[in-house]
Amino acid sequence: MALRLPTSPSPLFPCALVLVVLGLTLAAPDPRRSAEFVGPERARAEADRDDLLTELRSSSAWRRRRAVERFANDERFLVVQAYAEATHDDDLEIRLAAIDALGRNQNPQALRELLQTYTNRRRNRRNDDVIPDLFRAIGRHGDPLAIQRLVAHGWEHLAYDSARARLFALGAMRSRRAVQAVLQLWQQGNPDPFRGDSRDGELAADYRVALVVLTGLDLGTDRDAWLDWWKLDGDLYRLSAELPPLPVDVARVWEAYWR
Repeated sequence: MALRLPTSPSPLFPCALVLVVLGLTLAAPDPRRSAEFVGPERARAEADRDDLLTELRSSSAWRRRRAVERFANDERFLVVQAYAEATHDDDLEIRLAAIDALGRNQNPQALRELLQTYTNRRRNRRNDDVIPDLFRAIGRHGDPLAIQRLVAHGWEHLAYDSARARLFALGAMRSRRAVQAVLQLWQQGNPDPFRGDSRDGELAADYRVALVVLTGLDLGTDRDAWLDWWKLDGDLYRLSAELPPLPVDVARVWEAYWR
C-alpha cells in the first residue's frame, strides 16, 4: 500500500525546492546578530570568539572541555558560530556536550550549526554514538525546516537509539510535513535487512508516540491503521499549533525524553 500525500501529486516532496528554501531560510539574517557588530559589543564578541577558538584548538582536553562549559549558554552569533567547532572534537564527551548546548541555545545560528554538523561531518552523521544526541538537539529547536535534513539519510542509522531520536525530533516539529515524514519512514521499513536490525517491532511504540504528539490521535502501534487514516483523512486534517492533550503513557515518555 503506497502512502498517498493528500497535498502533493508525488509521494515525495520536491527535494531540490525544499533544500533551496531551507538554505535561504537558514541563511536569513538574525536580528540579534546586528547588535554584535556595533562598537564595543562587536569588540567583546570578537574577543570572546577568539578566546573560545584558542581554547577549542588546545591540545589539552581539559582546556577544551572547560571552554565548552564556559560558553555553553552564550547566544551571541559570533560565539555560537565558533562554538560549533567543538561538535567535531576528538573527545566524544566534549563533542556531545557541545551538541547538547547548541540544542538548548536560542540563537537561530545554533540550529544552522547543528544541521551543518549533521550534513557535512561524516564522522558524526555515521556515528551512532553521536546521532541520538544530535537529533535530540535538532529537535529541541522544533523548526520544521530541519525535516528534510532529518530524513535525507534515513537508512544510515539502524541503531535503535538513533532511529528513535529521529522520530522524536520529527515529533517536536509541529508541521504536517513532520506527520508525513514519520509515516513515510514507517512505511519504508528496513529496505536492506542485511545492514542491521531495523527493530521495526520495537520502534512501533516510538512511531506511535511521535504521531500521537503530532496529531492528538491515538491509533496505537498498527502501522496500516495510521497509513489508512492519512490516506483517507489527510486532506482534511489540520495540525494544531500547540501540543495536544496526550495519553498518560505517551506524556510520560515524551516529557522524560526532553528533560
